[in-house]
Amino acid sequence: MIALRISCLVVVLILAAASPAGGVLAQSDSNEPLFIIPFDGFDGANAAEGASEPAEPPDVEVEDLSPPVIGAVGLLDSANGGLPADMWRGADARIVTGLLPKLPAATGSAAMNGLARRLLLSVAQPPQGVDPAEFLGLRIERLVALGQGAEVESLLRGAGELANAPQVRDARVDQLLLNGDVQSACPLVRELVRDDPSAHWQKALVFCQRVDGELTQADLGLSLLADQGVEVGPAYPELDRALQGASGIVLPSMADADPLLLAMAMTAGVAIPVDAADTDDPAVLVALARNPAVDLDTRLVAAEKAVAQAVLDAKVLAVTYDEVTFDADDRANALTRAQQLGGAKGRALLFQAAQAQPSLTGRGEAYRALLLNAAKEGGVAAYAAAARAIRVELTALRPTPELAWFAPDAVTALLVAGDPEAAARWWPLLEERARVDQTAEAQVRTLWPMMRLAFGEQIVDDGSRMEVWWNQFDPEQESERRAQGAVYAALMTGLSDAAVDPLLAHLVVGPQQPVDAAPQSVLVDTMLRSAAEQRVGQTVLLALVVLGQGGTAQADTLALGAAVSALRQIGLGQDARLIALEAAFAGGG
Repeated sequence: MIALRISCLVVVLILAAASPAGGVLAQSDSNEPLFIIPFDGFDGANAAEGASEPAEPPDVEVEDLSPPVIGAVGLLDSANGGLPADMWRGADARIVTGLLPKLPAATGSAAMNGLARRLLLSVAQPPQGVDPAEFLGLRIERLVALGQGAEVESLLRGAGELANAPQVRDARVDQLLLNGDVQSACPLVRELVRDDPSAHWQKALVFCQRVDGELTQADLGLSLLADQGVEVGPAYPELDRALQGASGIVLPSMADADPLLLAMAMTAGVAIPVDAADTDDPAVLVALARNPAVDLDTRLVAAEKAVAQAVLDAKVLAVTYDEVTFDADDRANALTRAQQLGGAKGRALLFQAAQAQPSLTGRGEAYRALLLNAAKEGGVAAYAAAARAIRVELTALRPTPELAWFAPDAVTALLVAGDPEAAARWWPLLEERARVDQTAEAQVRTLWPMMRLAFGEQIVDDGSRMEVWWNQFDPEQESERRAQGAVYAALMTGLSDAAVDPLLAHLVVGPQQPVDAAPQSVLVDTMLRSAAEQRVGQTVLLALVVLGQGGTAQADTLALGAAVSALRQIGLGQDARLIALEAAFAGGG
């Protein structure tokens, strides 16, 4: 099934690029979107007025909260985005402790990562039968994996005696190394070696011994590692030499970068090569992107990848784009030079060119060029990073008739950036244009299902819209149509949306595509039972694990529909819609 799913993102962008240049909805914390201004036709003046000062989506404010009971440690409560305080009521201790370590991290899904973050940071009593220290340690390990270092330290500050428990200590060391806090990490490393004399901690101990001036012990530790046949990799010995005072150390590669190697390089003052960012480890990417001592080229690549994975604030990428230096000729010929430069540096040039444009039309053209460059060079991941980086700027553009040609770009980018409310401001403009322009009409057909997933019945369906979507495909595109239709069918069914009915009729009759049985069928069944019994924490945990490490882009369609349905049942309808929207872009079209 996964092999049949294709991304519609590049298709939408190509359609948008072919067009000639030249009512607001919001979602509540309840199960259904909140209606603000009806879509009763486009009025340029009203739309411009409504978008003149776009409201930022409310950021979740993190603050230290005093735990009301032992073990109820967290940073989020119901007033600032947290899940219910009794979310682990009725949870099975074995399921929670067994699945928390499997909570996906490098998913690329902002909706999944946001939900995981709330699950891990909410103030709630641990599940019955789970040791509070073990539970906190499991949460911290996953927060580190998600690149949430600042939250880890805040969580520990409010944890009291639990912060000193062995289970918590184990999870904390990697984050301290990523932070470059060697003085705090090394005492914990020495404790860990006594309890777990594995090669990893032995290597870390040698590093700490170098830092503390215990040179003889460090040499002995290296000899022991060699005698045991431990493969330390090419970078470790070179960094150890640098720590001993050797000058001129240049690492040709650090493709195996991990928290220990990064800490060694930062301590020794050795430049970290750009291929250190050739990783899918969110924690390493965030550490590279946020460290001003890291070379700009490395930070730029790391920031793009981290934002694509939705583990880094997109504002960091925007700031990093702005740090790249270009001369006047580069800026005057931004489109050509961006193609020559390629990669993240080329996109940095296009980002700066857009910021410098004095006219709305020029700014829109530059943003379109940036988005197209990202889609063509880096696919969906690079496009998502670029869209998230310019989200604030896009919301500041006023959707006036003179920018009607830019409406499909704006709608697509804002939906991908996780801001459907801002995308909705452009939707009436696109629908108005579709009445007189065939290209715009095709764009509306393509984007309508995504808007419906985001806003439900507020995007009006006369009963034929999915039929129209189905009929837009050529006969030779039958396999793509059925694969994409299956994704929409699963998502709309999970959201109990009657717009799916025409689609189901087409999928039930005609050529049948093989349907793979979900390998996690037992997890899916358990998730649905948990949702029916209102076991909130367990349902969220199961939903994220069921969707999997590949995120919404690679999740099985049956699992997607079940996860969306389960989240709605426990009152997380907004999260369900955002997950559905992401999945639609990844697998529908």
